[in-house]
Amino acid sequence: MARPRVAVRGGKAHGYVPARTAQAAWEIRQCALAALGSAEPFAGPLAVTVTAYLRQPASIPKCRRATALPTKRPDLDNLLKLVIDGCSPLWGDDSQVVDLTASKRFAVTGSPRWDIAVEAVE
Repeated sequence: MARPRVAVRGGKAHGYVPARTAQAAWEIRQCALAALGSAEPFAGPLAVTVTAYLRQPASIPKCRRATALPTKRPDLDNLLKLVIDGCSPLWGDDSQVVDLTASKRFAVTGSPRWDIAVEAVE
């Protein structure tokens, strides 16, 4: 997922978010809102665990599909920024996230997806 970009038109810089990134952020936000339901957003320090399951390229041999790891783009830190921004309805401020665990894997079975867990830190 691409981060916001800047283009120069007519000598002026204009910032924009690529359409695929905006769509992914919207989908994450909708899932976060559905998970929250009518409950109040989290208060206090939080621990967030994120696993991104990406689509496997067809070029990976079948014998290596179960153990292959995604070492190409998108970068894990950019995926995390997308998730943290998209899950903002779950908490008041991003500074509440004090523990963050992340991993990026290929989806061996099923379609690409996110596994996101948010817990209060005692």
